[in-house]
Amino acid sequence: MAAGGLFLGTYDPQQVIVTIDDLPILGFQDGDAITVERNEDFTNETIGIKGDVSRAINRNATGTLTISLQHNSPSVAQIEAMAHQDYPPVVRVAVRDPSSAEAFSSSYAWLKTDASHSFGDEVGTREYTFFLYSVRAGQYIENFAENLAFSLANNAL
Repeated sequence: MAAGGLFLGTYDPQQVIVTIDDLPILGFQDGDAITVERNEDFTNETIGIKGDVSRAINRNATGTLTISLQHNSPSVAQIEAMAHQDYPPVVRVAVRDPSSAEAFSSSYAWLKTDASHSFGDEVGTREYTFFLYSVRAGQYIENFAENLAFSLANNAL
């Protein structure tokens, strides 16, 4: 460890879990295979002519979950079955990374569109985007406490 630096822990992408209706998703593509984001900012600011600032809380907590899978992933069939119904069903989604303080879930989510389908001389990618009725983050305090305790126990702070 560099002098004066902190050991921040170990990230293992194998430990990240994505579930749709409690079924684990398998076969992620390399790179940023899982993305959760809100559709809008937490606040909207207004600045008056004299520089006074007011903020309004934005109650739009909708967002998206985008997952990139290898085209031969067993989860592709599961998601494709949803895509080919008259109306994609409402599902529960969850993303959890036990090695960090990040966990997200939405009790009401649905597939926005089918993935593009290409075939070539390499394993292709199927990218699916789910609309999230409400992006709920969780377990920050619990995991922060675990990570802080680990750092303190290992004289990292």
